Amino acid sequence: LRSKVGAAEAAAAFDEVFWTAFRPWYDTLVSSPGTETTKRAAVEWAMAWSEQVGQPLPPWMMNKDQVQALEKLQQASASGDERKLREAVVFAKQADYKSDPQLVTLYDSAVMSLRKLKRLPSGWEVDDLLGDDASAKMFKKVDLTGDDLKRLFQQLFDKTNLGIVTRDRAGAMPRGYRVEKIESVWNVDSWASYVKRVDTIQDKCSRFPGSAPVADWSSWSGPVATDGV
Repeated sequence: LRSKVGAAEAAAAFDEVFWTAFRPWYDTLVSSPGTETTKRAAVEWAMAWSEQVGQPLPPWMMNKDQVQALEKLQQASASGDERKLREAVVFAKQADYKSDPQLVTLYDSAVMSLRKLKRLPSGWEVDDLLGDDASAKMFKKVDLTGDDLKRLFQQLFDKTNLGIVTRDRAGAMPRGYRVEKIESVWNVDSWASYVKRVDTIQDKCSRFPGSAPVADWSSWSGPVATDGV
């Protein structure tokens, strides 16, 4: 039918009307769970059509990889499984999820689910912790900069240095320490061990009302050196 409209202007008008009529059905299809096969078939057909007429896909339409990313994100979010969430997030990153609003919403939801599952600190970004391999260790080193931050860390070392010589000390005792570089280590496995240990301690303390928090720690082991920092 398109080949019969003649001039390029008429063909462009045909394309506009065609895609305008096609979009409501496509949008409904994309937003409906359980239509994966039809979604893939629709995208494959649209790509074949566009290739045949020598026109690009409409900017609002996903490509095959993005449709697959949509399916993975939907399934992973529904399952709540960490492995599936990690795989879906990595796949979506590689499929350019940012070009589609629905993918962005699903991606952000999956990232939030991962954050809650791992109980990550607020400053740790899942995007940075997950590279191109979903099975790789979630680990990252981040340089922290800024004069104010450096002064705080210097203050921390100055106020907590007691100058106590320990048995493993070799050589002269340093009079102090100078902060040269601040590096934050985001190690999700180590953080998980810490959180698990905190949960265990909280559970034990909950069996003895009033045992925690300790009102006067100095009566146990002296003043806390970081109180004044």
